[in-house]
Amino acid sequence: MASAQHPDRAVFSYTETQAEEIVASFAQSAGFLRVPVSSQLQRKFEGLNRHAINLELHAETLAEYFMNKRIPRGLRISLRPTLFEGNDEFRLRFTQILNKCSYDIMTLTVEFITKELKTVNSEMQTEQMQIKLDKYKQNNERQKIQKFDRDTVDYERGRVYQWNRVDVNGRGGTRSLSVPRNMERSARMEDKQDTIRDAQHFLEVPGDVEVAENTGAVKKKVLPPKNRQERKANK
Repeated sequence: MASAQHPDRAVFSYTETQAEEIVASFAQSAGFLRVPVSSQLQRKFEGLNRHAINLELHAETLAEYFMNKRIPRGLRISLRPTLFEGNDEFRLRFTQILNKCSYDIMTLTVEFITKELKTVNSEMQTEQMQIKLDKYKQNNERQKIQKFDRDTVDYERGRVYQWNRVDVNGRGGTRSLSVPRNMERSARMEDKQDTIRDAQHFLEVPGDVEVAENTGAVKKKVLPPKNRQERKANK
């Protein structure tokens, strides 16, 4: 035990609780180091995809060897006869037995690769669905944030309610009592665009695009007439 006369020989250590309290404030704010969920899912999906490709290529190669009655070097049995080395019939049968063992190992490997591929493909489908759901969630969150920011601007500019405006030109034109003219014109344009965008968003049914693509359906767009003559002709 070190004495007070030799402080350089003493020891010091933090308890686990003390260490956690010291680093806690910075550890919680290190969000930039955390890998997003979408990136984790994508990496896992790519890893499964590579694994499936390797399995398929290995099985295809072994099948080609088997059909051509050839044995890869890595699957050739290293045993050799120690008796009757000069007997050609013994050597031939010994070789045939080793070949049969190698062919059975190749067949066994291909059989279990087939089973493994089913499992890997199932995991890939699950990960792919998770990626789609995560992407859908991100897009939905982005829309919600945009709308929240838009409504925040409404409160900042004093244009929360339509009735909080006055007729200033006698022709139905209105403007907010507390907002400058240039800001009011910009706000009206934003309101019009947001209304159209919201109407389109709420009229869309999730999955319509995907179903249309799978069934080959084509949605026709009705274009408005280009001029007055075309409009009269349509009437």
